[in-house]
Amino acid sequence: MNQVSMSETDRISSLPDHICHQILQGLPVTEARMTTFLNRRWRFMFYSCPSYEFDDSEFDTASFIRFVNDILQFRQRYFSNLSIDSFRLCMNVTNEAIPHIDNWIKIVLQKEVKNLDISLTYDDMYKLPESVLTTASITELKMVNCEINCNNASLPLIRKFVLERGHVADKGFEKWITSCPLLEDLRIIAVQGLNKICISSQKLKVFELLAFTSVDFSIDAPNLEYFTFSSDMEPRRIRIATKKVRCLSLRLVHPLTDDLIQDIFANNPLIECVFLDCKNLRKMIISSQKLRYLEVKGCRKVVEVGIEAPSLQILKYNGDLVDLFGINCPLLMKASISLRNVSSFDAKWYCNLKRLCENLDHCPLLTLRTHMDKGLVIPMEMRESLLPRLYGPKQLKVHLCTTLTSPLEIEHGLNWIFSSLKTLCINLHELEERYFYEYDGIERRVVTRSQLM
Repeated sequence: MNQVSMSETDRISSLPDHICHQILQGLPVTEARMTTFLNRRWRFMFYSCPSYEFDDSEFDTASFIRFVNDILQFRQRYFSNLSIDSFRLCMNVTNEAIPHIDNWIKIVLQKEVKNLDISLTYDDMYKLPESVLTTASITELKMVNCEINCNNASLPLIRKFVLERGHVADKGFEKWITSCPLLEDLRIIAVQGLNKICISSQKLKVFELLAFTSVDFSIDAPNLEYFTFSSDMEPRRIRIATKKVRCLSLRLVHPLTDDLIQDIFANNPLIECVFLDCKNLRKMIISSQKLRYLEVKGCRKVVEVGIEAPSLQILKYNGDLVDLFGINCPLLMKASISLRNVSSFDAKWYCNLKRLCENLDHCPLLTLRTHMDKGLVIPMEMRESLLPRLYGPKQLKVHLCTTLTSPLEIEHGLNWIFSSLKTLCINLHELEERYFYEYDGIERRVVTRSQLM
């Protein structure tokens, strides 16, 4: 056994340095440092690594500071000629740690760091040294809970910039972003101090904005492919000029109008994936040739839904059962419909439900969610007027919060609407029960009952 272990160790030790470094980078830093005790070959391998990731989750503050200091000081002493490609610091900050963090950042900047991630938890905000934003070697920069000053910033090689839960003043930020010719990925998440965000970039491909304050927002990025905009406050102005967006996410954006949504789709013919959570939309009319995934929720004022998407494969809708609900998606493979609570169910409700199901009759896998079982069981006296029955869906899943009728009555009601089911799964959340049915033609073949997990 010892001979085999020694043989394996020798074989690993004979690998080139860059392969050994990759092995070390895949280990937690505490374990990676322990490899210095393996043998002579590994004694200094850890200290010559081009990448370090420090996380204080297993340390108290004093021990963590000593740990990082020991490693960086040893490297400074014996490997001062080697650069550091990547440095990540994740730490709960105390006031006594600030000078040490300043010094660690100073060391890695001197080593021409390319990827720098400073993710801090702090009662206050850590004031980032201005030298970070003037280090020409940086290509990726992430800062969490940091205050930055962009007045003299210059990062000519930066491709990705993430600022989360930080603070930055309007002054200088827009000019700095515009002066980053290679910037492709920009994410601004819950940042204070920005009242006006105007982005203009030919290279930008990914943009994410999460705003907790009212902002004046505009973006002109003809090559943008991934666009996410979330806002809890009503922005003062929104202007969106894009042409190549593939993935779009708009969450809780109050002033989005029906026309603006239609313009986004009209101007971005390559859109494939869309998530919408928009309270003020009234007419959700979507037309897209490339759209494959669509998720809509929170549209509480919507009165009309129209989806023309010949490539759509997955649809998720959470909202009201509206009078006008039109879907033309011949390739739809999976649909999930969650209907908002209503106080009563009348003839109009059941007519709209039947019309909705008709729109989804070609979809093989359908999931329906309602608050009460009564909303999905069409009364006997109305069934003749709502013929014909539907023959499309083969698999149906149903989620019900409140149950007033028996599972058997629910099953019969659903089978009246969908007469060609192969499987039916009814989840009764109030009773924490699940009923699963299989069918062979018109005969029920298998019935199983189980507890919801």
